Amino acid sequence: MSAEGHTNPRRIALAALGFAALALAAFLLIAPSPTEVEGGPGFFDADGSRLLHANVWIGLWWAAAANLLLCVLLAASARWWATPAPAGVLVKRGLSPLLVAATLSAGIAGVGMRLPLATKSLWWDEAWTIRQVVVGRYRGAEGTANAEDFHEGSLVRALWYARKPTNHALYSVAAWTTTEAWRALNPGPPHRFSEVAFRTPALLAAMLSIIGIALLCAELGFPHAGPLAAWLFALHPWAIRYGAEGRGYGFVMLFTVVGVWALARFLRGERWRDLLLYAASQVFLLWTWSYAAFVTAGLGASAALFALRSSRDRAERTRLLARLVVAHVLAGMGFVLVFAPNLTMIGTWGVYTGEVFPQLARLGSGLTTGMLFGSAAEAPDLPDLAQRLTTSTWVAAFTLGAIPLALFFGLRAIARHGATSRAIVSGWLAAAVLALLVTHLTGRHFYPRFLIFMLPLVVILAAVALERLMSALARRWPGARGRTAAGAALAATLVAWLGITEPQLAMLLTRPYAPLRDVDQTLRREPDALVAGLGFGAGVMRVYHPTLYYADSTEDIERLCQDAVSQGRPLLVFSGYRVHNSERADAIALLEDETRFEPVADHRGIEPQFQFRVFRKVACSPQ
Repeated sequence: MSAEGHTNPRRIALAALGFAALALAAFLLIAPSPTEVEGGPGFFDADGSRLLHANVWIGLWWAAAANLLLCVLLAASARWWATPAPAGVLVKRGLSPLLVAATLSAGIAGVGMRLPLATKSLWWDEAWTIRQVVVGRYRGAEGTANAEDFHEGSLVRALWYARKPTNHALYSVAAWTTTEAWRALNPGPPHRFSEVAFRTPALLAAMLSIIGIALLCAELGFPHAGPLAAWLFALHPWAIRYGAEGRGYGFVMLFTVVGVWALARFLRGERWRDLLLYAASQVFLLWTWSYAAFVTAGLGASAALFALRSSRDRAERTRLLARLVVAHVLAGMGFVLVFAPNLTMIGTWGVYTGEVFPQLARLGSGLTTGMLFGSAAEAPDLPDLAQRLTTSTWVAAFTLGAIPLALFFGLRAIARHGATSRAIVSGWLAAAVLALLVTHLTGRHFYPRFLIFMLPLVVILAAVALERLMSALARRWPGARGRTAAGAALAATLVAWLGITEPQLAMLLTRPYAPLRDVDQTLRREPDALVAGLGFGAGVMRVYHPTLYYADSTEDIERLCQDAVSQGRPLLVFSGYRVHNSERADAIALLEDETRFEPVADHRGIEPQFQFRVFRKVACSPQ
């Protein structure tokens, strides 16, 4: 254990809590109370009728009141947790200069692998964030884009607009900052933005995650596996796909790694700096995406069991457990303070039902190979692991045999390394089990990406297994023969894994998420045309083409045909999201009628739903 110097932890804690309590009390006196805010005093905005500023004040007031009470309780209990720890030395677990160089090169390569996606078009959820909180949108009549009708995004909306869970708040704040900086340097219409500027925080998070994974491997006791894990993460298709997009999943992976690293160091050395870093990482994690609460729950429960079962005396176990509890209380206080206004709007999210178990194959495919699974039926042009498993014996053997074995042996190696590493990995696994169980029991909607926080662990387990295999081969045949065998085993494994993932990597390097900008470029080839979008996906296209019209039925399309004729203009109509637009089958059939419309372009993204077709009017229906 590490010495905490000659400082008095209790005095410092009481001073910090006293300052926080005074600040919270001052806010409660100055800020309008819920009874003074229109739409109050109730906390939840169930029907979405309250204005945003009312939700902000109500949420912040109740958060401040709750935190003030917690400050008092923490101060009253400080004698149990704010006590000096026994002096000791925390053995450093870092990387050698050579391993640091290999890790940094992986970080640079990882950003390079993500740049092609980052420079291309947005997809639905990114476009929602742009329109609703970061940049803004036009609310005037269809077919117009008048500056006076433009409702701008803002820092307040980025922080606290949560009518849908699509707003990953902390990422939105970071993206608003980088986008506003780009907009200040690039004057133009109010809806202008840059995909790269919007996704810059994600690229930075990706590089830090790659480096952090290597450091975490070293902290778990496997420094030589660190650069290998960094390279696997840099090249992993799922890490690229979700690490480059302008949403919070890249932040989730980063703060999960930081939190696990800090918690592991605290359990080894019981230093306040590590515990506070862990608490801060959980605030950022939950602020980004509240579903990540399962990570905090899993790690916290595992750390508590570690404290209760440690070999320390009763006083030390009590102090360690108390400090862990305080860390989670502090994290909760920070989360509630920054997120309470968002929580007021939970009632407006609606209930999305679904099933977990049918998604498990896609989840396993995503975590291990990053490949799509079961996409061939909807989009034969996309790579599909399910199809390859039935057509290639070696792909099936490696995917269903070698990868699970590697994860098992990696898990066993870490579990055998010591109680701290075992507790960390157990908590990480518990987070996934808890997330799946709660989602299943509540019947909530589930996407495989919801468990993206497990991807760093999967990569680490695979890297540790490979490092252990190479070490075993080197010991079996000392000298050049052993090094050759180890290198050959590593090369063969990586070639096999890249051979499976190469189609997915190639697609991520060449295609956009969803081809919204590509469709817009097609539409702008005829500047005089009347432009319309059919059903789902039409609204988000307004981030690129704000003057388009919306069609929801064959009647709408016929009306637009007549308008185009009366105005002497061509008519272009695009349609995407075939499954989501399945209830508009008659309208799609009309667009596919070659006597009425001709196909102009067929743009495709990286998932089956991300296919957009553009049609030009040939003739109107007989009158």
